[in-house]
Amino acid sequence: MPAQYDANNQVALFDPSAYQAANAVTIDSNGNIVAAAGGDPLNGMKFTKNSQIPTGGWNSRSIMPEPRFGFAWDVLGDHKTVLRGGAGMMHDRTQAI
Repeated sequence: MPAQYDANNQVALFDPSAYQAANAVTIDSNGNIVAAAGGDPLNGMKFTKNSQIPTGGWNSRSIMPEPRFGFAWDVLGDHKTVLRGGAGMMHDRTQAI
């Protein structure tokens, strides 16, 4: 499953190593940013548009284990009564709108 791309090259991700405490914003008691106090609201963000991160946000899809298990048992041996079962562990990603 490759990375999801944006036609306008607007993918942005927070990178904790890019965050600088000196550029932190001040938040009031209502959860709003206090603009007069300064700070960078995009502190720690990296963007595809200026090539800080790969086009899809990452280069590797990492490890994605997807084991499955299934069985079929002919209970009476006459091919008329068969017990079937299965299990799985799958993944999917939410698609952008």
